[in-house]
Amino acid sequence: MNIKITQEQARLPVTVFHVEDRVNLGNAEELMKAAQQAYDQGTRDLVIDLGEVPSITSAGLRALLFILKLLQTEAASGSQTQEVSPPQKSAHLKLANPSDQIRMVLKTAGFERYLAIYDSTEEALASY
Repeated sequence: MNIKITQEQARLPVTVFHVEDRVNLGNAEELMKAAQQAYDQGTRDLVIDLGEVPSITSAGLRALLFILKLLQTEAASGSQTQEVSPPQKSAHLKLANPSDQIRMVLKTAGFERYLAIYDSTEEALASY
């Protein structure tokens, strides 16, 4: 897998991962390590461009979940209510350019409930 990393300026700085190749058991760890390294270097807002990704397996979905959890903000402490609130889409991780097949995999796995998915990187950047 090849991951080209760029820094873009929206209303705030956004890191973009341009991923090339399928995301599977053999390389999902590489995606997680790249995200961890970017996070350690200060990245808090990330777009993953899937335009050159022909397929994604369950290992790739686990990598996306890892990145989602890495970037999510901690809930405000002090709220001790036991109510279950509906899931909210991440303000810090967005996906762009998925093929129809990958979009279907993401939808089937329930990722659309937690991640905003855009048709282009430009649209994803404009959402910040």
